[in-house]
Amino acid sequence: MIFLKTFVAVTVAGAILGSACMIISVFAQNVTTLYFTIGIGTGFGFGLIYLPAIVSVTTYFEKKRSLATGIAVCGSGFGTFIFAPIITKLLAEYGWRGAMLIIAGTVLECILFGLLFRPLENEDEKNLHRELQPKISLKSAEAKIDLHVSERDLHQLSTINGNGEIHRPHSVGHFSMPRGTKLLEPSKNMANGKHSEGSRLALSQPMLAQTERPYQRYGSQSLRRHGPLDKPDVFYQGSLMNIPSYRSRLDLKNREESAFLDRRHSSSISYRRRHVDNKSETIFCGLVPCSQDTKDTLKEMLDISLFKDWIFILFTLSNFLTSIGFNVPYVYIVPKAKSMGLTSDEASMLLSVIGIANTFGRIVLGYFSDKPWVNRLMVYNWCLTLCGIATTFSAFCPTFYTLVLYASVFGFTIGAYVGLTSVILVDLLGLEKLTNAFGLLLLFQGIASLIGPPMADDFAPGNYGLKDQVMVLKFVQETIECFGGDKNRVTIFGQSAGGGSVSLHLVSPLSRGLFQQAISQSGVALDLWAKPLNPLQVQITAALATFAGCQAQLANRADLLKCLREVDAQKLAETADKFKYFSIEPLTPYTLVTENKTAANPNPFLEKQPLSYLQDEEFLKVPWIVGNVQDEGILRVAQLVRQPETLKALNENFKTLITQLLALQVSVGENTTSLYDNMINFYLGGKSSIDVNDPKSVQGFIDLYTDRSFTYGTYQTAILQSQKGHTPIWMYNFDYRGQYSYGDQFAATTDDINFNWGVSHCDDLLYLFKSPALFPDLAKESDLKMSEALVTMWTNFAIHG
Repeated sequence: MIFLKTFVAVTVAGAILGSACMIISVFAQNVTTLYFTIGIGTGFGFGLIYLPAIVSVTTYFEKKRSLATGIAVCGSGFGTFIFAPIITKLLAEYGWRGAMLIIAGTVLECILFGLLFRPLENEDEKNLHRELQPKISLKSAEAKIDLHVSERDLHQLSTINGNGEIHRPHSVGHFSMPRGTKLLEPSKNMANGKHSEGSRLALSQPMLAQTERPYQRYGSQSLRRHGPLDKPDVFYQGSLMNIPSYRSRLDLKNREESAFLDRRHSSSISYRRRHVDNKSETIFCGLVPCSQDTKDTLKEMLDISLFKDWIFILFTLSNFLTSIGFNVPYVYIVPKAKSMGLTSDEASMLLSVIGIANTFGRIVLGYFSDKPWVNRLMVYNWCLTLCGIATTFSAFCPTFYTLVLYASVFGFTIGAYVGLTSVILVDLLGLEKLTNAFGLLLLFQGIASLIGPPMADDFAPGNYGLKDQVMVLKFVQETIECFGGDKNRVTIFGQSAGGGSVSLHLVSPLSRGLFQQAISQSGVALDLWAKPLNPLQVQITAALATFAGCQAQLANRADLLKCLREVDAQKLAETADKFKYFSIEPLTPYTLVTENKTAANPNPFLEKQPLSYLQDEEFLKVPWIVGNVQDEGILRVAQLVRQPETLKALNENFKTLITQLLALQVSVGENTTSLYDNMINFYLGGKSSIDVNDPKSVQGFIDLYTDRSFTYGTYQTAILQSQKGHTPIWMYNFDYRGQYSYGDQFAATTDDINFNWGVSHCDDLLYLFKSPALFPDLAKESDLKMSEALVTMWTNFAIHG
């Protein structure tokens, strides 16, 4: 009755927690909040709901446990079948927030189901003992172990002979071997390619290798004196008739004596516990108070000694890889279907097909796995193999019906992974190691499930601007000779973001062979603003969807992408201003991302961080010019110090804003204080403010921005590539200040301060290209000479290298 109350309490608590966190999620304004409310809160609540349901099956059923477990867990498959179209309708009708609220109410109904748990019907052991005592004259088995019994089971005692001895029927699956015999040990016949019946069965069901152990209680018997987690078979989803030590009941006298000793042992334990409890101290599981039983169970589940067993290591690796891909079809089959032009109803129907096939698979595989003639390990392996092959070829499914076929195969075969894992663990390692093995396995499955869907996210992999540049370079290669050019003398050059793009083409495998020389002006791959930031872009995308009016499509990536592509280009560009938290920061919220190479994204631009490409010497070693202008930081400082209200706001909250503006957390994480203090001491003389009347203060601020955003990245990139054998590399520093400057444009004001401004970011462009929308044509003699020199230098490099 105690454990019934525990089951009910845990289920009710899980339903309340899961539902409450989903309701809180309705008010979430960003993805980070959903990580905690849905990912952690609701996930933990669902775990509390799930555990009592599964553990109760292990206590209620013994013989047909695989079938019972299959039926119990098929609710998730059936739920997928039912809820896929329902949720699609809810999203269309109420949006994701309204749909979340309705589903939260549905989850709350689990309270009612939790209240339906009922206790086991206890057998009257005394009556059972009284009924058996006069009928059976117990005779000890002569040091033999019964490995299998007939289907009539041993509780049918109609075959007792006149001598009071139990007649053991000779069924096909019935044979005995002397105690201590090792079934897994190769026999002489095996060396000749033959297997005895005993060795054949041992190979099919490795768990049948038996060792001498004291009598253990299984199934519902153990619950009469112990908690659910005290049972060795609590996580075992197969029939207990598959466990030799449970089936072997030849020595019924020892069994009856064990029952008697068990009662005495229980009383003894009860006394000892009362005695010890009076002296015991508070026990902690980490930082949380817990009972000794809980601590012992956790210790057993997380015992890493199993990693010495190579069989367990291989099985864990297999489960880890399977778990990586387990959730991928559920997450991405709908977006894939919509990308093929299928309707929302057809796409959601695919999830329903997976659900119904999974339901059928769990029941069927659970039923057959209880059969003694079934090699469960072979069934398990073949199911996962077929599942993996089907998923691989799903990328090439051209029609709705081929996707239906894939969904059916995946749903059915993945049922083996859910229903037979614990059964296989017992077959491979033995029942006594199940709790430990299952605990460690769940740990790795959780990690794999966390990283799986993001690894497979190739629906909108990103870096499209750089991929467009690659397409242009390919076009140049295909057509340049038509214009009298040489496809083997192609030079690419760019400034600022363009300079960073040039540097990135040096490292990207996608750009190999498309150019022979490069020039990077004021931008390289290792600049702070060029760093790929995948987690940030997930949040940026969610915010962009809200700003662009596509928040209702956030739950479905295909719908979200379709919605964003239909937004007017001008409106989409203007949403960038809504990300700004101070002045014009950030200049742009969008960054590069690293991509995964998949069937849908066979040619990623970047598969890893640019720094990793350089460290691994995976870059083009073509002639390269790279450099900066003297005062790149004017790009931002001009506006911050020339606009009085902006400067006032900056100085009033200097540390917080500078930490954000210079993205210090990208370099050192959340603990930015030390880096901030060092920067302020070096560049600003230890003052946490900017004094526009002090030229050193303003110039120090410019230098801080210059080094942080540009110069450091340039030097780091050039030095690292040089160390890896990249030659020739020419570095330059442009410090010519002419009649015009982009600094006046960046200031966005006619107000000025008493300061001798230097060479601003973009000033070198004045001498390479005309900019009639911003500046008059160059007229000053020195400006014209600089323009001629710079153009000549760049063109000579392109022609002669």
